[in-house]
Amino acid sequence: MRICILGDNDSAKVIRGYLSENFVLVKSKRQADYTIVVTVDDEANAILFDSVDGILERNIYRHVRVLTDIRVETKTAGGVQDERELSLTVPNKDTAMKAVEYGVLRGFLDILNRNAPPPGIFKRMLAWIVRVFKRMLAWIGVR
Repeated sequence: MRICILGDNDSAKVIRGYLSENFVLVKSKRQADYTIVVTVDDEANAILFDSVDGILERNIYRHVRVLTDIRVETKTAGGVQDERELSLTVPNKDTAMKAVEYGVLRGFLDILNRNAPPPGIFKRMLAWIVRVFKRMLAWIGVR
């Protein structure tokens, strides 16, 4: 998964650092599967999401809402026209910036793990294989 994080502020740099361990970071929107634009605004009172409704926005929005008590607003009629792109305007407050940084990381990890098997499935599959193997051995007379 190729991700482009645009922005020259501290939050964008931190997000790039978090994502560099698990994802491929690219510098161009054209090369990216997902694009995040992070803007820090000194006058903003709320975290603003500008996006089209999609899995990226839902995952990040859910995590940011849990991580902060600052108001979070969504703007869907803005400049973003792709569900794989998200523009974030963050107030210049430590709690808001940290919530966005961790929220973006957790949101992308959710996207990465959405096709992962449910917990415990391998243990159940192994138990099934052992039962079948024991029945086969019993059937042929090996104890």
